[in-house]
Amino acid sequence: MPTPSEQLWEAVSNKQHAEVVNVIKQNPHLSLVNSLKDNRPLAQHIIEQLENDKNLSLDALSYIFNHPQFDFNAADSEDEVTNIEIILSTGRFDIIKLGIESSRMFYYDNESLSVAAYYYTEFKHAHEAYQDELKQQQPSTSLEQKKQKFEHSKPIFTLLRDATILYAIKQDDANIFDKLDGVGIDPKAPLSDESLPADLLTQNNPRIKKWIDYQTQAKQCAQNTALLQDLYGQLNQADTKYALKQIEILADGVASKKENAEKAVQIVKHTPSKGGFFSRIKTLFSSGRNDENNVQVSIAAEL
Repeated sequence: MPTPSEQLWEAVSNKQHAEVVNVIKQNPHLSLVNSLKDNRPLAQHIIEQLENDKNLSLDALSYIFNHPQFDFNAADSEDEVTNIEIILSTGRFDIIKLGIESSRMFYYDNESLSVAAYYYTEFKHAHEAYQDELKQQQPSTSLEQKKQKFEHSKPIFTLLRDATILYAIKQDDANIFDKLDGVGIDPKAPLSDESLPADLLTQNNPRIKKWIDYQTQAKQCAQNTALLQDLYGQLNQADTKYALKQIEILADGVASKKENAEKAVQIVKHTPSKGGFFSRIKTLFSSGRNDENNVQVSIAAEL
């Protein structure tokens, strides 16, 4: 009599996915859901068959994804490609959605990177490739392919982003928000249904609320800093214009000796336009009148 493992792989080879589910159910004491054959986990064999035959049902895969013992991070023992990577590489909205609906496919590589963040790289690259091609005066024949890849990846990324944010809110896990933000995904931005994550928070979300409040304050602080820098620049320009005007007025009282004008230039160059600046100019030019018409022009030119 064949062993449960042999029964399982016989069903897989015959694409009898309903029988695959039955064998797993009949042997709950065995971790058949994570079985390996030819170095690859069961789920990767099922996905490959689904990719090659679009008429096969997704029911067995849905059962596997929702099985409490199923490991999304189980990998091909030879190439070390995880189940999650295989799921995402299909580019199939229906298969990826099954993973998301299991409520456990939110992390990649031992929770070091969320799935949404992982897929965002693919989505971003597809978008950038398409935009770069559009800028070309004579787009290549691959433009349409790049457009299709971008348009195909967008709903998948949107699905992953929405699900990850909702999962983070459910768990009150601000760490997920932080990881999304770290790769360029704004977890505060509206979801696909236009609802704001902040509006979905309740009294059970103190950590995420604190994270959002901090980010909002940090953004406001950055904006205020930029505004102050801009105002400071404007004040410097106004201060410079005022200083030049004062020099023009004071130059009317410059003595005829050119060396006095040269000293004035040095003072202007090395003295900040704060208290005492103009009094030093006045002291220097306290006697005589401007006997050289070009003294004022010379000072302005030196500045």
